Amino acid sequence: MPADYWRIANSNLFDRAFYLTSYPDVARAGIDPILHYVLHGSSENRNPAAWFNAARYRCHHDLSVDQNPLVHYLESPPREPAPPPASVADVLDWQLRSDAIDVVPPRPPGDIGVFIHLFYDDLALEILERLANIPFPYRVYISTDTTAKRRSIETVAAALSISSRTIVKVLPNRGWDIGPFLVGFADEIRQHDICLKLHAKRSMINGVEFGAEWRRHLLTALVDHPVLVTRAVSGFIAHQDLGVMMPHHWCGVRDLITIGANFPAMDAMLARMDVTLRPGQEIEFPSGSMFWFRPQAIEPLLNLRLGWEDFEPSEEAMRDATPAHAIERIVLFSASRSGLRWALVPGAEALVAVCPEETISLIRESGEFDGAYYLAAHNDVAMSGWDPIEHYVRHGWLTNHDPAAHFDSDYYEKLTGCRRINVNPLLHYITIGKTQGLPTRAALL
Repeated sequence: MPADYWRIANSNLFDRAFYLTSYPDVARAGIDPILHYVLHGSSENRNPAAWFNAARYRCHHDLSVDQNPLVHYLESPPREPAPPPASVADVLDWQLRSDAIDVVPPRPPGDIGVFIHLFYDDLALEILERLANIPFPYRVYISTDTTAKRRSIETVAAALSISSRTIVKVLPNRGWDIGPFLVGFADEIRQHDICLKLHAKRSMINGVEFGAEWRRHLLTALVDHPVLVTRAVSGFIAHQDLGVMMPHHWCGVRDLITIGANFPAMDAMLARMDVTLRPGQEIEFPSGSMFWFRPQAIEPLLNLRLGWEDFEPSEEAMRDATPAHAIERIVLFSASRSGLRWALVPGAEALVAVCPEETISLIRESGEFDGAYYLAAHNDVAMSGWDPIEHYVRHGWLTNHDPAAHFDSDYYEKLTGCRRINVNPLLHYITIGKTQGLPTRAALL
């Protein structure tokens, strides 16, 4: 056994039960948790106990990836205390800022698990066709509530050529999208390293357009372009302590990011996780219940072993204070209970990392660039014989050259602020703005 193994084993500071519960892949493999931590877990910033935040300790003491933070803690004379861990109940302290997320060349993470609730089966095409933007192997798990809807969904899946990787289950219409997710797919969730949760959000009580805009906002942030998906997956690969990545709140619901009437149900569930909730405290949660996640982040929720009897039948009039709404609000508590952090989807900020070659390819494929217009407007480029798209990507956009007659770079920059974060405006439009319906020039009066 490595020397570090015995040093840790004899310290009584390593919590075997916590490690196996937090990292079920280790439990499934039947590996001695201390040995796994010494050989692999330490370099992956896995936490050896609930009280010890490995990532924080490594950063605080400027340790290299080869240095074991718990061993360093044991050997520091006099022993330096680990930075006090954030309270599990204070989820705001567990945020990983999007601008701190490293961008690494993603390696295939194994099949990504995509979990979708399609009560409204007429939205199947809108949602399923976006899965083509996932540039990694993936499997799809869909829940709906009738056999007729299942057939309808399977027809769409067949048309999109994803039937072979898709499972559709008919499950009770209880707990909105949350009940089918936790009760119907608990085993399947644990089979993947990185997962995505989506659903056919409609929110009819607030009007058709309200729900449609909210749904589009969430889908756009999570899975609207291969670049955005790649950056999200890259975040999970670069940060092994990242548990949940969620969209920014849609403007129509920002005032609703509170505990509100959900306190009794939240308090009861969190108590079963040994987490104390304070009335009126500030919280964060993936509003709309769509997010990227690591299965360990929701393991405490899965360990509640909720059944269909724990959820009420879903009705449009019940828009708050149901068990499902309480669970939506404790997703990040569950992640922090597992020692994992959360982040906002890096959205436009992620585009900063797109290299010029990739930008050129994306713009060329989009059809939004007008080479003839660009050369006519900029004779010096035409005289040089430079490829117009390459000139635009490497130089032109920095001096506000318009890529086409329909695209006013100055107007779009003022609308989005993309140039202030060093993002090419046409790239921003292709990957984000177009789906959001953003205009590319001022309307003519």
